[in-house]
Amino acid sequence: DSVTLGWLAERLREFVDLSPESESAVDRLATWLARLDDDVDDDDPDGVAGAAAHAAGAAGDIGGE
Repeated sequence: DSVTLGWLAERLREFVDLSPESESAVDRLATWLARLDDDVDDDDPDGVAGAAAHAAGAAGDIGGE
């Protein structure tokens, strides 16, 4: 199976809305994903680095208005 990052971001938003006590765990996940971006070569703009940055941005929006 495969999912899009948009789908994952929506599920994380729903999860935090239903379980606000888990928001800090989701924030830690977003930080971890963003740090992955630092470990990837610049020769892969659409690979892991792009996915990590996008996921981190989406997760960072969770619970925010």
